[in-house]
Amino acid sequence: MTADEARIAPLYEAFNAQAFDRLASLLAPDVDWPDEAEGVPLRGRAAVRDYLVRIASALRVRYEAISLHTRPDGEVAVLCRQVVTSAANGSPWSSTRVLHRYAFREGLVARLGTEQDCQATRFAGIDALLTRLHAAINAGDLDAILACYAPNVRFVDTFEEGLV
Repeated sequence: MTADEARIAPLYEAFNAQAFDRLASLLAPDVDWPDEAEGVPLRGRAAVRDYLVRIASALRVRYEAISLHTRPDGEVAVLCRQVVTSAANGSPWSSTRVLHRYAFREGLVARLGTEQDCQATRFAGIDALLTRLHAAINAGDLDAILACYAPNVRFVDTFEEGLV
């Protein structure tokens, strides 16, 4: 995992916890961020934070990363499950796949690009992950196998009917 790839989990943790000040601290001062509600670009930490607070007053958006990889242009692409519910009563609005593309500068997010309702049948990050996992399994390298999974991964043991 690259240094920029390792910066992804704290972004989603802050977003999902609605810790928007913490999230803003992970952004470059002049970050470019999409306002998906209005279809216009946002510029700067304060604009992003204000946008997120405004959206959170009506909606609860949660992202679960499915896979990530670094693209040849250096951007980190993250395929996510996006679940949107009402802030008022928790009723579901949507559940879709979203592709986020992060550009980093000096360890901070400089730009976010998004593709809503991502319908790609293949994702380079998943292909790369499966290649690494397959090689680790064949080598019998338990540390390398575990490194292919998120730190909070849960496995279901259907034989014993429990979580591992």
